[in-house]
Amino acid sequence: MSSRWARKLDYFRERAVNAIWMVKKGDLRLILKSIFLEIHYRMEDVREWIRLARLLDDNQVEGSSYVNRRKIIPPSPCPTGRVMPKSLHTAVEPDRVASELKSIISSLDVRDRHSL
Repeated sequence: MSSRWARKLDYFRERAVNAIWMVKKGDLRLILKSIFLEIHYRMEDVREWIRLARLLDDNQVEGSSYVNRRKIIPPSPCPTGRVMPKSLHTAVEPDRVASELKSIISSLDVRDRHSL
């Protein structure tokens, strides 16, 4: 049994035991006071429920007419169409690469640690 139902049954059992005790004792004033308190508590619950229902607007309801246009929607895991990537021309001129490497190496100044 869920704890919610267990709490409700415990509350009902406690109220029933108190009512039996008050009837046996014969205290009519206490019985009426308890009845009015229970009615007051229930009315407060209903008022709170109505107040919260008024606070709820369309943007808090899932699937309502409110649309948040700033919401970022993740991309679909199943794309609608297949797009082939463009092929890249990767042909390289070996002479040009060799000359660029030689110019880079000649511009480097490498010193030996021991000559410092």
